[in-house]
Amino acid sequence: MSRAFASLVLCALLLPAMGCAFFVSWPDTSPRTPAEWAAVSRPLDAAGVAHWREAGTRILRVLETKHPNPWFRLPEADFQRQVADLDRDLPRLTEQQAVLRWKLILAALGDEHTFLLEQETGDELWPVAVGLCADGVFVTEASSPYRDLLGARVVAVGGMPIEAFLRRLEAFEAASIPAYGRMRAAERFPFGWFWLKALGQLPAHSQPTVEVVLPDGQRETRTLTPVARPAQVDWIHLPANPGLLRHADPDRLYAFRLIEGDRTLYVRYRRCENQKDGPSVWAFTGQVERGAAQAHPRRLIVDLRGNGGGRNYLLWRMLHWIRATPAFSRPGGLLVLTDAGTFSSACLNALDLQRAGGKIIGTPSGQPLNAYGDIRFTKLPGLRPAFACSTKTFLDAPGDPSAWHHSLTVDVPVPVTRGDLFGQTDTALEVALRQPMPPR
Repeated sequence: MSRAFASLVLCALLLPAMGCAFFVSWPDTSPRTPAEWAAVSRPLDAAGVAHWREAGTRILRVLETKHPNPWFRLPEADFQRQVADLDRDLPRLTEQQAVLRWKLILAALGDEHTFLLEQETGDELWPVAVGLCADGVFVTEASSPYRDLLGARVVAVGGMPIEAFLRRLEAFEAASIPAYGRMRAAERFPFGWFWLKALGQLPAHSQPTVEVVLPDGQRETRTLTPVARPAQVDWIHLPANPGLLRHADPDRLYAFRLIEGDRTLYVRYRRCENQKDGPSVWAFTGQVERGAAQAHPRRLIVDLRGNGGGRNYLLWRMLHWIRATPAFSRPGGLLVLTDAGTFSSACLNALDLQRAGGKIIGTPSGQPLNAYGDIRFTKLPGLRPAFACSTKTFLDAPGDPSAWHHSLTVDVPVPVTRGDLFGQTDTALEVALRQPMPPR
């Protein structure tokens, strides 16, 4: 092991990662019981009101003592006013409404790594999920009674145009990059109508309807029957192309293939975490190195699409190897695929790869160059949700105020198509493979 590489290892052990989380106490992520689900929509009792007021005090204390700059976007006075308004309203709110109000308040801070962790907000959800592409918003998953909606383009929800509906949901996310906020809003679609209804942001007469354009071009408005928790939705997907590299080895956080007659080495990196039932990222990198040593590929493609982050330093061994490999330092020798789902530590990895000479292909990543991270989770006494708070500042473009609002530059923009959305094509990879092959 070289001395320089040994230094990298030491740094990996000592330095924080943007998306790395540590816990004051572990959040309660156990499934709710039927009785707990039934209580979600009932007004808070006296104990519940007291717990939420104590939570507000604790959240403010953590922000003031742990966050590097909590008021960088929302002035503290505005934050205090919103919390005071919520405290006043608590006796007439349900648990769901209290959670949603806090989500909105924390999203207004503008820090993607500071939020209320409560993934199951509400006792009902829609049996339909959507995805985004350049052509609009489409139904990508549905339960059996609505399988005919698969592939339909969504036009409106509850009488509200779909773009206006998604903008309302974006308010629950602290998103500096618009594409990331829109992606997160689409992920909330099965809950969105209930969230907005609970907060009075939809007209009282709004019904659980979706207006769609079916694949055959017919326009239709459908009333959806909500699924009551804790029942689970039997999600049905359109059949995907099993030959797409992006979807190969779905149970692995990372994998590699030699393609194009071994001329191209393709590495899929889904999450900046070690595989619990497989080799670590460090050991995986050794496997990649040995495979490349035998095949002598002329270029490397690193696919970071959909990678939500974790620990950025786990990829440092691979980065060191890439920089030391002459074939990958030639023009076109290193290609990097990103999209709006490339977030947190994965953004740092993408930036490192770009600085190593990599060409970014796809759509902009979901996080700005300058951001806060290294999450601390704090349990809120008497409540299921936990509070996530950034504790570190990450400056990849110090001195550039705009870097708080834009992500790394995409060298070859490739919009997401309907075929990409439904797992039938992979346009970004196809564009990458059409890039000129570097000479030997």
